[in-house]
Amino acid sequence: HSVRGLSVRPRNASKECPISLTASHPSSVSNNFTAGPACVPISVTLRNMLVESSVNVEVSILAPNTFDFTGPERFSTKLAGGAQLSIPLKAQLPSAGVYNLQRVKLTVDSGETISYIFPFQWMVTANAL
Repeated sequence: HSVRGLSVRPRNASKECPISLTASHPSSVSNNFTAGPACVPISVTLRNMLVESSVNVEVSILAPNTFDFTGPERFSTKLAGGAQLSIPLKAQLPSAGVYNLQRVKLTVDSGETISYIFPFQWMVTANAL
């Protein structure tokens, strides 16, 4: 379709990620760090925003420098159109401070393989008891 010579639909395929990425986690935790690290549960949810197309996706948890994750560090899956998948993780925070839990990299194959690292932050504050 055209309106006054302008394309209504883009001519090139979009390079935007077809997977939405969200997380659910507490915004703060309190812990006695002399007894061990604080354990923060985090649920990462992937959702295929394409209604009719399935997408192959590889999920990688990038190794953080200041804390550790427990849970799946790398795996591949195929998400049907509109489907979603939740991944349970736990962040092990060694000391009081503010931490960005967003360490997810997605590699999507929907005809072309593209990697995505998202710019948003999933912040949690760890308080000492």
